[in-house]
Amino acid sequence: MSWLKRNWIFVAIGIVALGLLGVAIGFLVKGYVSNQRALSELNKAYDELTRLYNLDPHPGTEKNDNITRAKEQQEQVRKFLKRVVEWYQRIPPIPDSAQITTEEFTARLRVTLDQLQKMAKQASVTLPRTNYAFTFESIRPKVKFEPTSLPLLATQLGEIKAICEILLNAKVMAIDSIRRERVCVEDSPEIYPMDYIRETSITNDIAVLTPYEVTFRCFSSELAGVLAGFANAQSTFIIKYLDVEPATLAITQEGTEGMEGYEFVPPPEVGGPMPRRYLTPREVYGLGPETQPEPYALPEGGYELGPGRPIRRPLPVPSRGGAQVILSETPFRVIMQVYVVKLNLPQQQTQ
Repeated sequence: MSWLKRNWIFVAIGIVALGLLGVAIGFLVKGYVSNQRALSELNKAYDELTRLYNLDPHPGTEKNDNITRAKEQQEQVRKFLKRVVEWYQRIPPIPDSAQITTEEFTARLRVTLDQLQKMAKQASVTLPRTNYAFTFESIRPKVKFEPTSLPLLATQLGEIKAICEILLNAKVMAIDSIRRERVCVEDSPEIYPMDYIRETSITNDIAVLTPYEVTFRCFSSELAGVLAGFANAQSTFIIKYLDVEPATLAITQEGTEGMEGYEFVPPPEVGGPMPRRYLTPREVYGLGPETQPEPYALPEGGYELGPGRPIRRPLPVPSRGGAQVILSETPFRVIMQVYVVKLNLPQQQTQ
């Protein structure tokens, strides 16, 4: 004890030295662990470099730097995507807002349907029925929607409006039906099956393709206008298939006004019996053709011998010369499936 009192300075220095030695040992161990970790990462990087050099194609050499070329090509792809985005304009939903409310959607739905109906009337385009809802027959009376349903319905409403504007601008004769994909629980294909199709949207890393089917009646020039409208639209449409068939046009009561007493006879089928000949009055009353060697054709109001009594029929108007009609076009019915293309690229790829 007396020794410690006499040498306390030496003892204090020794304790401090031992503490510093412990700290040094701690730093040494920590540095050793860090060196081992760095060595392990270096070995992994070397192994990855070896793997890359063994690939086919490999990253290249100093003279042929494939990594730099890959970066240049990646930049070219980004520039190409920027140009592509300009051709894939987004069709604005109706309404076009981040948070769509039920009141806002129902109000815009009524306004949009009314606009399309007025456009069809101005373009003299016949719709399937009065107050046609353009596939929203089951949606129009709803007053409550699921929160996830409103953005989907707003998107479809905007796309259907864009498709209908193309048909109406081409002035087709009639729109028979429009069909869309079911996207929410409020859609009712079991009640309104003619408003929906079985096809669903196709989604990949590049785009989303949403299907629609339109059926309309038109002539060839109007069909050309429809195709030109889809081709020149700012948004992108893909016509999946096109089915053209003859349209059966029934003669309505309004179409027969002023034509009482005339009977419409369809043309004979190919290979069928020849059409009946129009008889002259002398043949009708039994005078026979022997007293009139060359039968003559009366103007309007000729007679044909029918079962019981003569039936009044219009006679064909004789040709007066001039240009002859070679082709008389009849309307046809078109069934067209259209896909709306919406880009699905990440934001950083187009910047």
